[in-house]
Amino acid sequence: MNALSLFRRSGETAAMRAGGRRGTGDPGVTTVAPLPQPAAQSLTELPTEEADLSTYTEYSVTVTRRVFEVPAPKPWGASSAEMSSAWDAAAQSYRDVYGLPADARLPNDALSFHPSGSAIFIFFTVEGSA
Repeated sequence: MNALSLFRRSGETAAMRAGGRRGTGDPGVTTVAPLPQPAAQSLTELPTEEADLSTYTEYSVTVTRRVFEVPAPKPWGASSAEMSSAWDAAAQSYRDVYGLPADARLPNDALSFHPSGSAIFIFFTVEGSA
């Protein structure tokens, strides 16, 4: 037996579904609450394709890494003269790329040093729109 047949057996009428009462002469008087109705929305209230719910920007970034490799063979590693020469060249290249004067101090994080098994790499990255 489904729910619809139970309502019919109990004597539900269209008036009861609308929130009315069964007849008062019946010993089983029942008040039925109105059924919840979905909120009415006009077509103008519904989201359209033109209404963008989020805002974002898409762009591409090209990253260039300028690398200066100083050989550091085992067991002695790189000499201070080689490191100094590569460091000066990297600092000058950084100044040229960013348009800084020759005597300008570099930001603390301008150059990075990365030792590997047989070399020490000095590098910086340059970002720009593609």
